[in-house]
Amino acid sequence: MNNREQSTKKNNQQNQQSFQKGKQVQVKDQNEKGIKKIQQKQMKKQQNSIDQISKSLEGSKFRMLNEFLYTENSQIAKDHFKNNKEDFLTYHQGFRNQTENWPTKPYEAIIKELESNQKLYQDKILCDLGCGDALIYEYFRDNNRIKNLRKFYEKPQINKSINIQQIHNFDLVSHKKFIKEADMANIPLEDNQVDVSIFCLSLMGINYIEFIQELKDWKQSDK
Repeated sequence: MNNREQSTKKNNQQNQQSFQKGKQVQVKDQNEKGIKKIQQKQMKKQQNSIDQISKSLEGSKFRMLNEFLYTENSQIAKDHFKNNKEDFLTYHQGFRNQTENWPTKPYEAIIKELESNQKLYQDKILCDLGCGDALIYEYFRDNNRIKNLRKFYEKPQINKSINIQQIHNFDLVSHKKFIKEADMANIPLEDNQVDVSIFCLSLMGINYIEFIQELKDWKQSDK
């Protein structure tokens, strides 16, 4: 075998080795990509399972807290949430989740009632008891229709819309700056400060009659 043939044979061997090595690298890359894809699917499946478990636990906690609110005195509930604010936030997140797909939300029905009876509610002072996220207040505030706030807003008032003089917001925990903390059976307001009281799915607690009595006392003081 002459030198030329030896050189050609050597080059062919090197090319074949390079090809095989390249093929091995390609197969390795494909295998790694396949393994990575499987791992990603497994991780996504695990995360979905964790999310489902978390939602289930949140739902269970919400139902437990809901029962607690219905079967305890309001002062006990207030003390509990004062010391366990995360429970209050968990409860309201559960409430939001529950009402998310309701065709009509209760607070929207109340807003509709207020807007459809302007003569009755015009320039009145409202008190939202157990206000939750204070969505009624936020609706009228964002539309610049609360008179005692108007100096803080430049947004023009909607024509021919009801104007509210003021809205007081109370709940067991103050989780927004315009919500005041209170037991619904003992609201820290002076006599003659409220014209309309609102309970939006908030007549909860074994002493709810005391909530009504509180309103009755306000009304009697107005005579």
